[in-house]
Amino acid sequence: MSANTVLSMKFETAAGKSAIVNIQPCKPDVTETVVSSAMDAMIASGVFVKDFSGKLGASLVERTVTELF
Repeated sequence: MSANTVLSMKFETAAGKSAIVNIQPCKPDVTETVVSSAMDAMIASGVFVKDFSGKLGASLVERTVTELF
């Protein structure tokens, strides 16, 4: 059995839509402050095709996989 944690960050775009960026693997003990700062840096960088204009939220998604054979 293996487990992994994905950081899922949801942004608002300049067009008023939403975009999600998933980061895997992610430390399972990452803090709200660290994620918020990272999202601010991503917005400020302007390196994404969709212009991010704000943060809509973030979550840690944990998934466990059990190999059967």
